[in-house]
Amino acid sequence: AVVRTHPDIGFKVLAAHPLAYLVRSAVLAHHERPDGRGYPNGIVGEAVRTAKPIIINDPYNDPRFHRKVDQETGYQTESLLVIPMMGIDGEVMGAFQAVNKRNKKSCFEERDVQRLMLAATFSAKILSAEHLLQANRHHEEEQKKAALKQQSIITNDFLKSEHFKTRVFTRPSE
Repeated sequence: AVVRTHPDIGFKVLAAHPLAYLVRSAVLAHHERPDGRGYPNGIVGEAVRTAKPIIINDPYNDPRFHRKVDQETGYQTESLLVIPMMGIDGEVMGAFQAVNKRNKKSCFEERDVQRLMLAATFSAKILSAEHLLQANRHHEEEQKKAALKQQSIITNDFLKSEHFKTRVFTRPSE
């Protein structure tokens, strides 16, 4: 999936530069936040890489959990639920993360996975549809440009004829 490989691809593009070593870690981990969370590392990164939901009901005892945000903000993370957002092509587009179930004495469970997966699936469909609409708009714009180019070529070729007096009316095809 592009979402999983584009940091590697980005670094390969830069690798031939003599100073590439200076930006290697930044390029490879550009989704990684200063607090250590995010792709490619951390809990969300693992859900994106593995394309599997993750439930953590005791984050402070999980080595993937980064405590720094809690320490800096005074927030207390009790539980986490991360769901990969799958595109219509079956590739991971991103992830949904729920932090702390409303009932603090409650833990995330399979029913919560199903609920958040429904939201992630719905969102992925909307994003995929938007991407298709954008691609269609781009295609329509390119078709219009091509039709205008065709029109100018046809018109100019006929008008340059030495053997005929021509009058050409053209209309691009639809």
